[in-house]
Amino acid sequence: MNVKDIPTIYRTLHQLEKPFRVLKIECKDDFFREDCAEKYIDFWKRYTTNGEIRRVSGADFMACGERGEFAPSLFSVKTLWVIEGAGSLKGQKTESFCSYIQTAHDDAFFVCIEKDGSLKQLEADGVISFPTLKPWERQQWLVKWIEGYAKKQGKAIASDAANRLAAAFSDDRHALTSELEKLCLYRLNESTITLSDVQAIGAIELQPTMWQLIDGLLKKDAPLVASCLQAADMNDIGLLRFVKNQLQKLIVAAQENAAVSFKSQERQIACIRKLGAHTVIGWINRLEREDVNIRAGKEETGSLLPLFLSFCG
Repeated sequence: MNVKDIPTIYRTLHQLEKPFRVLKIECKDDFFREDCAEKYIDFWKRYTTNGEIRRVSGADFMACGERGEFAPSLFSVKTLWVIEGAGSLKGQKTESFCSYIQTAHDDAFFVCIEKDGSLKQLEADGVISFPTLKPWERQQWLVKWIEGYAKKQGKAIASDAANRLAAAFSDDRHALTSELEKLCLYRLNESTITLSDVQAIGAIELQPTMWQLIDGLLKKDAPLVASCLQAADMNDIGLLRFVKNQLQKLIVAAQENAAVSFKSQERQIACIRKLGAHTVIGWINRLEREDVNIRAGKEETGSLLPLFLSFCG
Protein backbone atom coordinates (compact mmCIF):
# COMPACT_ATOMS: atom_id res chain seq x y z
CA MET A 1 0.00 0.00 0.00
CA ASN A 2 1.30 3.43 -0.94
CA VAL A 3 -1.07 6.39 -0.51
CA LYS A 4 -0.19 10.03 -1.17
CA ASP A 5 -3.35 12.15 -1.13
CA ILE A 6 -5.06 13.27 2.04
CA PRO A 7 -8.62 11.95 1.44
CA THR A 8 -7.24 8.49 0.62
CA ILE A 9 -4.88 8.60 3.61
CA TYR A 10 -7.65 9.24 6.14
CA ARG A 11 -10.07 6.88 4.40
CA THR A 12 -7.43 4.14 4.48
CA LEU A 13 -6.72 4.72 8.19
CA HIS A 14 -10.45 4.61 8.91
CA GLN A 15 -11.01 1.38 6.94
CA LEU A 16 -8.01 -0.66 8.14
CA GLU A 17 -8.87 -4.25 9.01
CA LYS A 18 -5.50 -5.33 10.40
CA PRO A 19 -2.22 -3.57 11.22
CA PHE A 20 0.76 -3.51 8.91
CA ARG A 21 3.83 -5.36 10.09
CA VAL A 22 5.88 -2.35 8.96
CA LEU A 23 4.34 1.05 8.18
CA LYS A 24 6.20 4.18 7.11
CA ILE A 25 4.63 7.61 7.61
CA GLU A 26 6.34 10.43 5.71
CA CYS A 27 5.14 13.98 6.31
CA LYS A 28 6.92 17.32 6.69
CA ASP A 29 3.95 18.87 8.48
CA ASP A 30 4.18 18.37 12.27
CA PHE A 31 0.41 18.49 12.81
CA PHE A 32 -0.61 15.95 10.18
CA ARG A 33 2.38 13.68 10.81
CA GLU A 34 1.41 13.42 14.48
CA ASP A 35 -2.30 13.08 13.71
CA CYS A 36 -1.73 10.26 11.24
CA ALA A 37 0.53 8.43 13.69
CA GLU A 38 -1.97 8.79 16.55
CA LYS A 39 -4.84 7.50 14.43
CA TYR A 40 -2.83 4.44 13.46
CA ILE A 41 -1.78 3.85 17.08
CA ASP A 42 -5.43 4.13 18.20
CA PHE A 43 -6.38 1.52 15.58
CA TRP A 44 -3.58 -0.76 16.76
CA LYS A 45 -4.79 -0.46 20.38
CA ARG A 46 -8.30 -1.50 19.33
CA TYR A 47 -7.03 -4.36 17.19
CA THR A 48 -4.54 -5.67 19.79
CA THR A 49 -6.30 -5.19 23.10
CA ASN A 50 -3.48 -6.59 25.26
CA GLY A 51 -0.52 -5.29 23.24
CA GLU A 52 2.26 -2.95 24.28
CA ILE A 53 3.43 0.28 22.66
CA ARG A 54 7.06 1.42 22.74
CA ARG A 55 7.82 4.97 21.56
CA VAL A 56 11.49 5.51 20.78
CA SER A 57 13.84 7.56 18.64
CA GLY A 58 15.84 5.89 15.89
CA ALA A 59 18.96 5.99 18.07
CA ASP A 60 17.13 4.49 21.08
CA PHE A 61 15.73 1.74 18.86
CA MET A 62 19.27 0.89 17.76
CA ALA A 63 20.34 0.69 21.39
CA CYS A 64 17.47 -1.74 22.08
CA GLY A 65 18.63 -3.90 19.17
CA GLU A 66 22.21 -3.91 20.42
CA ARG A 67 20.94 -5.11 23.81
CA GLY A 68 19.15 -8.00 22.09
CA GLU A 69 15.62 -6.83 22.91
CA PHE A 70 14.26 -8.17 19.61
CA ALA A 71 15.17 -11.76 20.40
CA PRO A 72 12.11 -14.07 19.97
CA SER A 73 12.48 -15.36 23.53
CA LEU A 74 11.77 -11.86 24.91
CA PHE A 75 8.39 -11.44 23.22
CA SER A 76 5.41 -12.42 25.33
CA VAL A 77 2.86 -9.96 23.88
CA LYS A 78 2.42 -8.14 20.62
CA THR A 79 4.41 -4.91 20.61
CA LEU A 80 4.10 -1.84 18.41
CA TRP A 81 7.37 0.07 18.07
CA VAL A 82 6.72 3.72 17.21
CA ILE A 83 10.04 5.03 15.88
CA GLU A 84 10.83 8.65 14.99
CA GLY A 85 13.97 10.04 13.40
CA ALA A 86 15.46 6.81 12.04
CA GLY A 87 16.04 8.56 8.70
CA SER A 88 18.93 10.44 10.29
CA LEU A 89 20.88 7.20 10.78
CA LYS A 90 23.75 6.81 8.35
CA GLY A 91 25.60 4.00 6.62
CA GLN A 92 26.00 0.79 8.58
CA LYS A 93 23.55 1.97 11.24
CA THR A 94 20.79 2.25 8.64
CA GLU A 95 21.51 -1.28 7.43
CA SER A 96 21.45 -2.58 11.01
CA PHE A 97 18.21 -0.71 11.68
CA CYS A 98 16.51 -2.33 8.69
CA SER A 99 17.91 -5.73 9.65
CA TYR A 100 16.53 -5.49 13.20
CA ILE A 101 13.07 -4.81 11.81
CA GLN A 102 13.13 -7.39 9.02
CA THR A 103 14.35 -10.21 11.30
CA ALA A 104 12.28 -9.36 14.39
CA HIS A 105 9.77 -11.73 15.91
CA ASP A 106 6.30 -11.91 14.29
CA ASP A 107 4.75 -10.31 17.37
CA ALA A 108 6.75 -7.12 16.75
CA PHE A 109 5.08 -4.40 14.64
CA PHE A 110 6.70 -1.16 13.53
CA VAL A 111 5.62 2.31 12.45
CA CYS A 112 8.47 4.56 11.31
CA ILE A 113 7.63 8.26 11.34
CA GLU A 114 9.75 10.60 9.23
CA LYS A 115 9.59 14.13 7.85
CA ASP A 116 10.63 12.90 4.41
CA GLY A 117 11.39 9.73 2.46
CA SER A 118 14.95 9.42 3.77
CA LEU A 119 14.43 5.87 5.04
CA LYS A 120 14.30 4.40 1.55
CA GLN A 121 16.22 1.21 2.44
CA LEU A 122 13.46 -0.04 4.74
CA GLU A 123 10.98 -2.36 3.06
CA ALA A 124 7.48 -1.63 4.35
CA ASP A 125 4.05 -3.20 3.90
CA GLY A 126 2.49 0.26 3.85
CA VAL A 127 3.68 3.77 3.10
CA ILE A 128 1.72 6.94 3.85
CA SER A 129 3.24 10.02 2.19
CA PHE A 130 1.58 13.35 2.88
CA PRO A 131 1.72 15.90 0.08
CA THR A 132 3.18 19.34 0.72
CA LEU A 133 0.25 21.70 1.21
CA LYS A 134 -0.09 25.33 0.23
CA PRO A 135 -1.01 27.54 3.22
CA TRP A 136 -4.64 27.90 2.15
CA GLU A 137 -4.93 24.15 1.51
CA ARG A 138 -3.54 23.43 4.95
CA GLN A 139 -6.07 25.81 6.54
CA GLN A 140 -8.89 24.03 4.73
CA TRP A 141 -7.74 20.61 5.95
CA LEU A 142 -7.33 21.85 9.51
CA VAL A 143 -10.89 23.16 9.43
CA LYS A 144 -12.11 19.76 8.21
CA TRP A 145 -10.13 18.08 10.99
CA ILE A 146 -11.75 20.38 13.58
CA GLU A 147 -15.22 19.76 12.18
CA GLY A 148 -14.58 16.01 12.27
CA TYR A 149 -13.40 16.15 15.88
CA ALA A 150 -16.48 18.12 16.93
CA LYS A 151 -18.77 15.71 15.09
CA LYS A 152 -17.31 12.74 16.98
CA GLN A 153 -18.24 14.56 20.20
CA GLY A 154 -21.80 15.04 18.95
CA LYS A 155 -21.30 18.73 18.17
CA ALA A 156 -21.37 21.00 15.15
CA ILE A 157 -18.96 23.93 14.94
CA ALA A 158 -19.59 27.19 13.12
CA SER A 159 -17.33 27.89 10.15
CA ASP A 160 -15.89 31.11 11.61
CA ALA A 161 -15.14 29.33 14.90
CA ALA A 162 -13.37 26.45 13.12
CA ASN A 163 -11.33 28.85 10.99
CA ARG A 164 -10.32 30.86 14.07
CA LEU A 165 -9.14 27.73 15.86
CA ALA A 166 -7.29 26.47 12.79
CA ALA A 167 -5.41 29.76 12.47
CA ALA A 168 -4.56 29.94 16.17
CA PHE A 169 -3.41 26.34 16.69
CA SER A 170 -2.08 25.42 13.26
CA ASP A 171 1.18 23.95 14.58
CA ASP A 172 0.12 22.35 17.86
CA ARG A 173 -2.22 19.38 17.70
CA HIS A 174 -2.16 18.86 21.46
CA ALA A 175 -3.16 22.44 22.21
CA LEU A 176 -5.91 22.36 19.57
CA THR A 177 -7.28 19.10 20.96
CA SER A 178 -7.23 20.54 24.47
CA GLU A 179 -9.09 23.63 23.31
CA LEU A 180 -11.73 21.54 21.57
CA GLU A 181 -12.14 19.41 24.70
CA LYS A 182 -12.79 22.54 26.74
CA LEU A 183 -15.25 23.88 24.17
CA CYS A 184 -17.21 20.61 24.15
CA LEU A 185 -17.42 20.73 27.95
CA TYR A 186 -18.33 24.42 27.88
CA ARG A 187 -21.18 23.67 25.43
CA LEU A 188 -22.12 20.39 27.11
CA ASN A 189 -25.86 20.87 26.73
CA GLU A 190 -25.73 22.67 23.37
CA SER A 191 -25.36 21.22 19.89
CA THR A 192 -23.24 23.92 18.22
CA ILE A 193 -19.93 25.59 19.09
CA THR A 194 -19.85 29.22 17.98
CA LEU A 195 -17.17 31.88 17.61
CA SER A 196 -18.57 33.54 20.74
CA ASP A 197 -17.86 30.32 22.64
CA VAL A 198 -14.28 30.28 21.36
CA GLN A 199 -13.83 33.88 22.50
CA ALA A 200 -15.50 33.18 25.85
CA ILE A 201 -13.10 30.35 26.65
CA GLY A 202 -10.30 32.78 25.86
CA ALA A 203 -7.34 30.45 25.32
CA ILE A 204 -6.69 31.67 21.77
CA GLU A 205 -5.72 35.15 22.83
CA LEU A 206 -4.06 33.85 26.01
CA GLN A 207 -2.16 30.94 24.54
CA PRO A 208 1.34 32.40 25.15
CA THR A 209 0.37 33.32 28.73
CA MET A 210 -1.11 29.87 29.36
CA TRP A 211 2.04 28.10 28.21
CA GLN A 212 4.06 30.45 30.43
CA LEU A 213 1.83 29.35 33.32
CA ILE A 214 2.77 25.71 32.66
CA ASP A 215 6.43 26.73 32.50
CA GLY A 216 6.12 28.66 35.77
CA LEU A 217 4.53 25.73 37.61
CA LEU A 218 7.11 23.21 36.41
CA LYS A 219 9.97 25.58 37.28
CA LYS A 220 8.31 26.48 40.61
CA ASP A 221 8.53 30.13 39.63
CA ALA A 222 5.91 31.70 41.93
CA PRO A 223 6.16 35.29 40.53
CA LEU A 224 5.66 34.01 36.96
CA VAL A 225 2.69 31.87 38.02
CA ALA A 226 1.08 34.81 39.82
CA SER A 227 1.54 37.18 36.86
CA CYS A 228 0.12 34.61 34.41
CA LEU A 229 -2.94 34.04 36.58
CA GLN A 230 -3.46 37.79 36.88
CA ALA A 231 -3.30 38.15 33.08
CA ALA A 232 -5.58 35.18 32.38
CA ASP A 233 -9.12 36.23 31.60
CA MET A 234 -10.49 32.68 31.81
CA ASN A 235 -12.89 31.17 34.32
CA ASP A 236 -11.54 28.89 37.04
CA ILE A 237 -12.92 25.72 35.48
CA GLY A 238 -11.32 26.55 32.12
CA LEU A 239 -7.97 27.29 33.80
CA LEU A 240 -8.06 24.14 35.91
CA ARG A 241 -8.83 21.91 32.97
CA PHE A 242 -6.28 23.55 30.68
CA VAL A 243 -3.48 23.06 33.22
CA LYS A 244 -4.62 19.55 34.16
CA ASN A 245 -4.87 18.40 30.51
CA GLN A 246 -1.45 19.79 29.61
CA LEU A 247 0.22 18.23 32.64
CA GLN A 248 -1.41 14.87 31.93
CA LYS A 249 -0.16 14.89 28.33
CA LEU A 250 3.34 15.88 29.42
CA ILE A 251 3.39 13.12 32.05
CA VAL A 252 2.45 10.52 29.43
CA ALA A 253 5.13 11.81 27.06
CA ALA A 254 7.72 11.75 29.85
CA GLN A 255 6.82 8.23 31.01
CA GLU A 256 6.66 6.76 27.51
CA ASN A 257 9.82 8.57 26.38
CA ALA A 258 7.76 9.89 23.47
CA ALA A 259 9.28 12.09 20.81
CA VAL A 260 7.83 15.63 20.79
CA SER A 261 7.65 18.22 18.06
CA PHE A 262 8.39 21.41 20.00
CA LYS A 263 11.36 22.58 22.06
CA SER A 264 9.00 24.04 24.67
CA GLN A 265 7.56 20.56 25.30
CA GLU A 266 11.07 19.10 25.58
CA ARG A 267 11.91 21.68 28.26
CA GLN A 268 8.68 20.99 30.13
CA ILE A 269 9.27 17.22 30.07
CA ALA A 270 12.81 17.80 31.36
CA CYS A 271 11.33 19.78 34.26
CA ILE A 272 8.91 16.94 35.05
CA ARG A 273 11.76 14.44 35.16
CA LYS A 274 13.67 16.74 37.49
CA LEU A 275 10.66 17.24 39.78
CA GLY A 276 9.64 13.60 39.65
CA ALA A 277 6.50 12.29 37.96
CA HIS A 278 4.90 11.53 41.34
CA THR A 279 5.02 15.24 42.22
CA VAL A 280 3.20 16.31 39.05
CA ILE A 281 0.69 13.47 39.36
CA GLY A 282 -0.04 14.79 42.85
CA TRP A 283 -0.73 18.22 41.34
CA ILE A 284 -3.10 16.67 38.79
CA ASN A 285 -5.03 14.88 41.55
CA ARG A 286 -5.37 18.14 43.50
CA LEU A 287 -6.58 19.93 40.35
CA GLU A 288 -9.22 17.24 39.82
CA ARG A 289 -10.45 17.61 43.41
CA GLU A 290 -10.56 21.39 43.06
CA ASP A 291 -12.53 21.05 39.82
CA VAL A 292 -15.12 18.89 41.59
CA ASN A 293 -15.31 21.24 44.57
CA ILE A 294 -15.82 24.37 42.44
CA ARG A 295 -18.55 22.73 40.35
CA ALA A 296 -20.22 21.48 43.55
CA GLY A 297 -20.10 24.98 45.06
CA LYS A 298 -17.74 23.88 47.84
CA GLU A 299 -15.05 26.34 46.76
CA GLU A 300 -15.30 30.01 45.87
CA THR A 301 -14.12 31.09 42.42
CA GLY A 302 -10.84 32.95 42.46
CA SER A 303 -9.22 30.32 44.70
CA LEU A 304 -6.66 29.14 42.15
CA LEU A 305 -3.80 31.49 43.10
CA PRO A 306 -3.18 29.88 46.52
CA LEU A 307 -3.50 26.41 44.96
CA PHE A 308 -1.03 27.07 42.16
CA LEU A 309 1.39 28.90 44.44
CA SER A 310 1.36 25.88 46.78
CA PHE A 311 2.81 23.87 43.88
CA CYS A 312 5.73 26.28 43.84
CA GLY A 313 6.52 25.88 47.55
